[in-house]
Amino acid sequence: MRKYLLFISAIALFITASCSSESEAESQPVVNSTPRFVISLQATEKADHYWSVIQKSAVDKAKEIEVDLVASSANDAQTQVKQLEDEIAKGVSGLAVAPIDVSLLGGVQKKAQEANIPFVVIETQAALPDAKIVGTDEEAAGRLAADYVCNPESEIITNKAGFAARNTEAAIISGATNDLVSLARAKGGRWGLEDCNLKVVEEKSANSDQAQAENAAKEIIGQYPDIRVLLVTDDIMALGAAKAVKELGKTGAIVIISFGTAAQVVEAIIAGDVTASIAPNPEIIGARSVESLYMLLDEQSIPDRYDTGTRLITIQNASQFR
Repeated sequence: MRKYLLFISAIALFITASCSSESEAESQPVVNSTPRFVISLQATEKADHYWSVIQKSAVDKAKEIEVDLVASSANDAQTQVKQLEDEIAKGVSGLAVAPIDVSLLGGVQKKAQEANIPFVVIETQAALPDAKIVGTDEEAAGRLAADYVCNPESEIITNKAGFAARNTEAAIISGATNDLVSLARAKGGRWGLEDCNLKVVEEKSANSDQAQAENAAKEIIGQYPDIRVLLVTDDIMALGAAKAVKELGKTGAIVIISFGTAAQVVEAIIAGDVTASIAPNPEIIGARSVESLYMLLDEQSIPDRYDTGTRLITIQNASQFR
């Protein structure tokens, strides 16, 4: 009889334990296995909504590949670093960052690497050790600007400026002396112009300021009255250069090449005040950044730098950029 009671007790204990285990399993929170990425952008508002286009394309790509994406922005570098460190602490699956100050990101990158979190840098010319970069090759963009000026098929040298390319004087108006994007555009542009025998007689910094660019253009034209090409490394400064050229009565005699897609520059191209602009591809940048994080998370290899390319805006296609 005692053996029978012990047997019944053992069965009851087994059933109780099983039910308890099932109850505990049901009470456990369900862990979401969907990767969660963060794209951190600059909170700078631009006339062409550049960063908002990057963000939208990133969001669209995240939906396509079925990952969660959080878009954050910051007004200063310290805030950006704090946001990124908080996301790492939360266990984010990947970080894509457009640095406000790339020199402050070394610590963030190290923490991400220690936690095996994929880390991608967006639109910068400064490389962090072992960082993957997605964005525009700005030196190549500068070369494209020069190639357009020099290409006989574009005919802008003879038809708009009335001169032959060989030994023609050109000048460059660039941004701040520590602006790596501007410096890279200027470097590529100089190489390209000199390769086709244009003589780059001057390069002035205008700190990405329209008024300073206007003054720089006037100084250059005053010193070199035969100048025929102004390569200006961003669209804000290009507007200043165009104003100077117009005030001096040289519209059409001086070729102005810009970089960017600001609405005012697009209208200036249509009006004939600016010859052309080299435009980035923000929709590719955002999408490729998210895709790169996904590939790294899946332990796939990606290039150290992915060039998202550029487009040439001229009077023939400028209306498409309105």
